[in-house]
Amino acid sequence: MLGSVLPEAEDRRVWLVCFCISLVFWLFVKLDNSYTTTIAVHITWQLPDTLAWHELPPETMQVEVSGEGWDLLAQSLWRSDPVLYFPVGQRSNAMVSRDEIISQLESQLHPDIEVVRLEYDFLPIRVERRLVRRVPVRVPTQKVSIASGYVLTDSIRAVPDTVEISGPASLVQTIDHVQTQPLEASEVSAPLEHTVPIQLPHADLLRARPDKVKVRVQVERLTEKALIQPVTILGDTAHVRIQPTHVQLLVELPVGKYETVDTSDFRVVADLRGLEPGSNQTTVPLHLMQSPPFVRNVRFTPQAVSFYFVDTSSR
Repeated sequence: MLGSVLPEAEDRRVWLVCFCISLVFWLFVKLDNSYTTTIAVHITWQLPDTLAWHELPPETMQVEVSGEGWDLLAQSLWRSDPVLYFPVGQRSNAMVSRDEIISQLESQLHPDIEVVRLEYDFLPIRVERRLVRRVPVRVPTQKVSIASGYVLTDSIRAVPDTVEISGPASLVQTIDHVQTQPLEASEVSAPLEHTVPIQLPHADLLRARPDKVKVRVQVERLTEKALIQPVTILGDTAHVRIQPTHVQLLVELPVGKYETVDTSDFRVVADLRGLEPGSNQTTVPLHLMQSPPFVRNVRFTPQAVSFYFVDTSSR
């Protein structure tokens, strides 16, 4: 029953041959007709080192062409995609005309293919003097946090800390620094180094060299150190005495700085200027007037001293 429904092998071969013949005839008929299609054309610009683009020109262009199917097929199979080439430094005018575009296209297309329409009827050339300038690099650090019990031992900086930027003079002259991509690091508890790209305004027209820099974050664990710090008197030191003459300092500092810090790095001051004998005031508060930049959370005890005047005339 099933064999009576399916065609015999010989019948299938005949059917396949007839189909192929029909397909060939159909293809020949179609390829004899005229068609309009769009092709992508690449544009190559040659710019001398002394010039820079003020406005980028197009690098591709859609071109509408027409021709018989055979010619379009030959263009697609045996000819490479058209590439327009324009040396900018040798031009006397500030544009590429339609005639120049078509002339280059026709030299690369099949002779029987006609250019119907261009995406651009002309190509403007907007260039100016190229300027190179070295500017500092800044690192946005809003998204960097240091772990509790640790401290930065140096500013977060880029290496190298300057780069060369180049491009049209009118843009380069307005730039006094560049920034990196924002650095993101949470709860930093060990030194780290990341390579991040430079972010440029008008990135299509400007170039940075190098275009990436290393950003270093130096941190150390904090520790505490106690010092017996002498109090410095501001005022008539010959006729006034204070009690006590020293205070205890307790500071937080990086572990690596522990051995290098001593009392010469600090200045705790009792300001007695303007006070005269007979004054009802007998104490003055103490002020921290000097401290290393890497030291934090400086505490001293006591926070005030007593004072009294002495008569040195009989000596």
